[in-house]
Amino acid sequence: MNHDCLFWNQRVYIPQNLRKRILKELHEGHQGMVKCKALARSFVWWPKISDDIDTMVSNCWSCVKSENNPAKFPFHRWQTPASPMERIHVDYAGPFKNHYFLIIVDAYSRWVDVHPVRNMTSATTIELLKRFFTDFGLPHVIVSDNSTQFKSSEFRNFCESLGIIQKLTAPYHPATNGLAERGVQSLKASIRSSVNEGSNVQDAVLKFLTSYRRSPHSVTGKSPASLFLGRAFRSKIDLVRPQHSSVSLTKEDVRRPREFSEGTKVAFRCYNDPAAKWKIGIVMARKGDLHYEIKCDNIKFFRHVDQIRQAGEHLENSSGLPDLPFPAPITDIDQPQPDPIPMMPDQEEEQPRNLSEGPKSPEFTLSSPPRRTSMQAENSTITPRTEIQTSTRRGRIIRKPVKLDL
Repeated sequence: MNHDCLFWNQRVYIPQNLRKRILKELHEGHQGMVKCKALARSFVWWPKISDDIDTMVSNCWSCVKSENNPAKFPFHRWQTPASPMERIHVDYAGPFKNHYFLIIVDAYSRWVDVHPVRNMTSATTIELLKRFFTDFGLPHVIVSDNSTQFKSSEFRNFCESLGIIQKLTAPYHPATNGLAERGVQSLKASIRSSVNEGSNVQDAVLKFLTSYRRSPHSVTGKSPASLFLGRAFRSKIDLVRPQHSSVSLTKEDVRRPREFSEGTKVAFRCYNDPAAKWKIGIVMARKGDLHYEIKCDNIKFFRHVDQIRQAGEHLENSSGLPDLPFPAPITDIDQPQPDPIPMMPDQEEEQPRNLSEGPKSPEFTLSSPPRRTSMQAENSTITPRTEIQTSTRRGRIIRKPVKLDL
């Protein structure tokens, strides 16, 4: 058991009431028995699943009406390529439903690409191949039959300009270009079956490509997508498996971002008002790891954490200072006092005031000298009493510098 799913080895066990739907999904694109079984072995299982697939495919009326003759033997053998896009095979199919189909097959992975067109000219073929080469790169060799569009000087010059070796098959021997011919047969059978069910040509091509690319090939044993793209081709059949998260965290991911709880007052960037760079709002909900929904003036805004700052509880969207409930100011006895009036020599020195006696009158404060320590008293005896003495706010006496008479 895993995520409430019952597994048989690596395959999900399908209950009786869901098997018909799974069989229909396996036969999407009207693949044959071999491909349907190969696809089923990768995902699902139940007792006698092979017999059910045989019964379903053999009783599909759309497939029976479009069945082809068995392939001829022997067939032409090409040298096995070592990597994707080393050799591709191209051919045209049609006309069918007022369309022609350019088919491109990669010899290494059996990857198939189909392009519906209205004509088969050399210019159209070159344009479609340019798009294919832009997505997947240039091949070393391109194999085609002796059709006019492939034998024209325009197509030959196109291949020479890109450094592609063009190889033509023998006349009246389509087996030489067997990969493209087999792709043509598979495409025709699938399109006919899908059209018989009411699908249009474009949807029929897409269904064929999706089913063909994800199904294991009978020659390689692997799906064309896994060999050509180097990864699995995800489709609806993957939904039967429980989803697993395979994200690995880095050192940057471990760092926790700034967080804001619901109901918190914040300042967020405003982009629709040139006069206001920041606005004040309330966090309504968290929309992911780094995104929040903020409400301001009955309007909801969606912002990243880099666009949000913490705001004070009494801050509002107004120009002036907020009306805060500050307490009454408290007078600090250590606040700096105004500079005292210089003391004259004949004035008597007042004694230090005791703080417990209470504040003095303004006249006494202005005329009273600052408190003096014993050291300051000694220094004051050195200065002649006839000179005017000044002191700092803390009570230190400022003396004039003594100059040497040289």
